[in-house]
Amino acid sequence: MEPDADTLGFCGPFPPADATFRPEWRTETVVGLANGIDADKAFERLPILADALEDEGCDSTVLLRHCREPVAHDDHCWALDLVLGREPDAEAVRLMTEIRRLTEQIAALEREVGIEHARMAENHQRLAAIERRIVWLRRRHRVRVWLRLLVCVLLGTAIGQLIAYLILE
Repeated sequence: MEPDADTLGFCGPFPPADATFRPEWRTETVVGLANGIDADKAFERLPILADALEDEGCDSTVLLRHCREPVAHDDHCWALDLVLGREPDAEAVRLMTEIRRLTEQIAALEREVGIEHARMAENHQRLAAIERRIVWLRRRHRVRVWLRLLVCVLLGTAIGQLIAYLILE
């Protein structure tokens, strides 16, 4: 699959799979506008090109939308290449392929980080549960010690200490 630059937020040499162009749309007016945009790097005039294409019967919504959307266009605009009948240059293809590869690597790393974050959150919850259990055990132990002390005080004998120990253990 070739990269789709529009999804990355800038224009590149690869037209989307559903982009179409018919030779009858390549009229003198359309080609003249496209050459002017390309020569002057005046990509802000692409909506005018879209209007001219529509006037010539263009019904490619992908092409027309691309010309009208505020995408960061450059010398390797696939729409201009289609209109002018050019093939994307090899360097642009190489760069876009590298961008796609790096974008996919970033997405994979973001997924991994998300998984690790979920594991950390799960471990944090487990740790919090263990800490609550420790607090509960400490309170229980304090209660036992106080009960032993109370029985010893009340009974005041070694037998009372033994009974308290047997009852509370």
